[in-house]
Amino acid sequence: MASLTSLPCEALEETFHQLDQHQTLALAPLHSKFCYIGIPKLYRNIYVYTPWPLNDVMKQNDPKSTFHIPKNLNNCKSKKYSIISSDTLERYLARMDRTREIYHLELHGHNMTIIDCIFRHFKKIKYFELVALYLSSELPDYIGLIKQYLDIYHHSTVYISPKSQDYSDNLILFRVGDWHKPDDLESLDRSKNLTELIVHVCFNRNYRHFRFSKKLHVLQIHYEFEPETMNYTLCDVFDTSCLRELSIKGDINVKTLFSSSDLEENFPKLVQLCLRFAGEMYAPSALQDLKLFKHDKLRSLVVSSRTCLECDARAVCDLCPQFPNSSINWWSEPPNCYCMLLSHNIRVLSPDLPFGVVGYHFYDLSRIALTDFEHTVTDCFAKEVKVNLKRWYTRAELYTIYNSSDHYSGGRREF
Repeated sequence: MASLTSLPCEALEETFHQLDQHQTLALAPLHSKFCYIGIPKLYRNIYVYTPWPLNDVMKQNDPKSTFHIPKNLNNCKSKKYSIISSDTLERYLARMDRTREIYHLELHGHNMTIIDCIFRHFKKIKYFELVALYLSSELPDYIGLIKQYLDIYHHSTVYISPKSQDYSDNLILFRVGDWHKPDDLESLDRSKNLTELIVHVCFNRNYRHFRFSKKLHVLQIHYEFEPETMNYTLCDVFDTSCLRELSIKGDINVKTLFSSSDLEENFPKLVQLCLRFAGEMYAPSALQDLKLFKHDKLRSLVVSSRTCLECDARAVCDLCPQFPNSSINWWSEPPNCYCMLLSHNIRVLSPDLPFGVVGYHFYDLSRIALTDFEHTVTDCFAKEVKVNLKRWYTRAELYTIYNSSDHYSGGRREF
């Protein structure tokens, strides 16, 4: 009988690509081939986050209680990145191999002590990205401090800021805003390394008059203000043939956004799709409209809506046969949420769920409770399947997730 150890290295590497860090850690010590493939995977992409203090408006907070990302998420992020809390990193950093090459290190927050320890310890970090930054008048210029650290310790490390940065051909990720002119977009399109693009839209739509020929892997589009609608075909502006992750927040006309009901035609490599429906013109019917589309290979579908009525729940459940290989997670879309960080957080925190189970992540108990909701759908084999909504996080955890993603949370400003 064939065993894992008898597989060629290419097949074994593909197997490890489907494992998260905890599964990889369990397998790596069992055989030299597992160790050879597993250890570099653990170091290649690292995501460090600061645990959030649990926040529940209904009861007195426990100062010792914090929210950590669950170890059993097993989602797109956890399969690609080693997810480590800052307190765990502090305990184990000295035991980590400082000579290992880190391709991409993401830091959620601005803990300068952690940043200092990371830069002192690891010798090879290709890309360092600060995902979120809390700003107030009392805090120093953390972006400037990080640049100073890089000048001292890591001359070759490329820094990816949470704010807009100057264009560089070394960047793999760039943020496009209203302040960019068509000439700037042409420079981006000629970039050798660019694979991720984040588009902030307020009022200026220069990017829509430019055809991006760059084969992006990740595309995020964020409409800052709700009166602005997204009513154009994405493939008319971007080359989506190599796109793996797509995230859009705004008043989205789904029927116009996608030119074909079979999304595989224009998005053959898409793994994760995140759609935050916010607005008054198209968003109220967006969940119903999304049922008209399908993608047989998509692995993660994340949607958010303002309402969670029974008709909304039925529409979300009806997505299961349309996206049969995808985990489906349904989040609440807060009113007047202008921060892109919520999109990041719900993608990272959406668990991998089996067919017939939809993640239900609404924390406001004053709304209609749908935890016992059940809806019958017909799968691709013409069999009836009962779909259930499943709560993954407690009310306090959900309140913390949304509160930490609020643009004006606790008097702090978060990018």
